[in-house]
Amino acid sequence: MALILAPAAWAGDRVLVVGEDSIRERWDPMLPPDVERISPAPPPAVAAGGPSVKQSLARALAQGSISRRQHVLYTLIYKEALAARSRRGVARRCRNQIGRVLRILAAVSANGDLGAARMRPLFLTLRRNAEFWVQEPRVRSGQRVTFERDPLVLQHYAGYGIQIQPLGSAGKANGLWKQCDETPRLCREARLHALLESLLTTASQRAGGKAWEYWFPFGGGYPPWASGMAQATAMQALSRGAIFFGEPRFMIAARAALPLFREPPPVGVRARTKRGHHFLLYSFAPRLRVLNGFLQAVTGLHDYAKLSGDRRARRLFRSGDRAARRETPRYDTGKWSYYALPNKNRSTIEYHALVTGFLENLCDRTGARVYCRIAKRFTRYLNRRGGPPSPPSGEPPSGPRCGYL
Repeated sequence: MALILAPAAWAGDRVLVVGEDSIRERWDPMLPPDVERISPAPPPAVAAGGPSVKQSLARALAQGSISRRQHVLYTLIYKEALAARSRRGVARRCRNQIGRVLRILAAVSANGDLGAARMRPLFLTLRRNAEFWVQEPRVRSGQRVTFERDPLVLQHYAGYGIQIQPLGSAGKANGLWKQCDETPRLCREARLHALLESLLTTASQRAGGKAWEYWFPFGGGYPPWASGMAQATAMQALSRGAIFFGEPRFMIAARAALPLFREPPPVGVRARTKRGHHFLLYSFAPRLRVLNGFLQAVTGLHDYAKLSGDRRARRLFRSGDRAARRETPRYDTGKWSYYALPNKNRSTIEYHALVTGFLENLCDRTGARVYCRIAKRFTRYLNRRGGPPSPPSGEPPSGPRCGYL
């Protein structure tokens, strides 16, 4: 099966690797680069009268949903982050980044959303931000970040620190799997296994199943929100890993992520159409129909259903496939592609190349004439513009210390 890279027209991206006392930039050939420019959004409001972070932790301990050891660990992470935010000798811009992440955590708690199932990803995010910003890094908005002891992908979002990036992490896992599948002598088996483990530990609970949620405000949505594209890509990576390693628990986790595609927004990502269902890129934006996110969600469901034999997934794939075959021609302007409907914003060259690749993937998998025909048309449009975009330059981060606020 072809590798699904999202969102990218080339393989690889530059990433900051954080060590114990240093940060270095390197090229990661397995990491799908990000082409989306996310602008800062207003910080989430902290609901008056809602439980504090400490109160949510105490309640979870009293209910037995977290162990005493977990309570001690999360409390320690919280205290260390508070101390890092106030640390003398660290630039205020860096400390402000930690403060924003603390505010997100406080808002999630005050809104009643800080249950035990969401504590692991949220407190991991808080710990990573405290470790990162006290080193006063030079970091661009949108820069990817990993840590030496954990291959999980995080990303810098202006004003919201570094956040776990489920789509980038799952895409990297697919890249590592492809390398192992096609070039065994170059297989980084331990790295792939560690990344799949990280996907397991950063999943939370949503729609009655597992979900890889996002924890920063964006486009009118406030955390926690989910993405059909990221969810399906994670299911794809986990099901491939289950077969590659012979570990059923990865397939079990992928199966537990299926409910998100059965629920309507804002909890789930399934939107009814005249023919089948459209799977949303953003759970908080039911009217925004982004073609590349929908096609990758359909592809991820196809691959998971094929590898697992899950009949529920097969039915969801067929429903999405019917809708995608009907919708895809509407994104063709005759000269280029629309990024999303109904607003009819034209794709950037990166997104046009991306959606062309996704159409080719579905053409290969299904043989459907509509995917194959539109893929050829989009390729012609791209060639008239001089071909796919060039990879990013190898220049080091040029932004100020601690990134952009």
